[in-house]
Amino acid sequence: MTSTFASVAELTRRQASRSAAVVARVGTKRHVLLNNVPKTATPADVLRMARQCRVENCIGASLDYHYFEPRGQAFLEFSKPDFVLDALKTLEKTSISGSSLKPYPYDARPIQRSRGKDGREEASDRGLLKGDGPAAGIPTSGREVIIIGIPSRTSPEELKAYLVENKLVEEGLDGKGMCEVLSTEAPNNGSSQKARTRMYVRMKSVTAAHELAKRLNMTYYQPFVFRSRMLIKARVLY
Repeated sequence: MTSTFASVAELTRRQASRSAAVVARVGTKRHVLLNNVPKTATPADVLRMARQCRVENCIGASLDYHYFEPRGQAFLEFSKPDFVLDALKTLEKTSISGSSLKPYPYDARPIQRSRGKDGREEASDRGLLKGDGPAAGIPTSGREVIIIGIPSRTSPEELKAYLVENKLVEEGLDGKGMCEVLSTEAPNNGSSQKARTRMYVRMKSVTAAHELAKRLNMTYYQPFVFRSRMLIKARVLY
């Protein structure tokens, strides 16, 4: 009997120790990092999962990117650190699209405000449009498309002209495409010259962004010039 009481006491002590460790890790953190999220998931999918699991006081969700590529991670944001602890317990044995999630308390970097079109252009000129972190590090509205795989020396103006010529974007009164196109910082692949093969395109609407990504993805850029060497990938940023 004494041995049984001792075992129960030891188990209780260990559970209390683990709980104290979790509380210490949470601290002032207001985010939960979810690992093992399918790369095809959207913030809406993550929020839907949280609601289905009855996670309370969640005020937003964002995906984690590296050079505009989904990393298979997502962030849930809470209004106060107090709510993170309950969320961690609730999310311990959850899954999304068949993938078991692993939740951790996290201090997510704040998304940099771009101060509108001028701010985005300045960030592009300074090589700061890298596409890292929550929501790729920039405010997103579902109207943004990242295009990967075009020739390294293509300018934003050339890409915009290509999109207009192929009727992928609407032509404005000035003869230019009714969209915003910016160069982004490419991954450092060890070469002496960084290849700017990724372009950021901001469309007029969410519908237009999805239509552009759908029509452009897995097509070849200027096939009469490059044949099948320039395969394009296009996806909407969330």
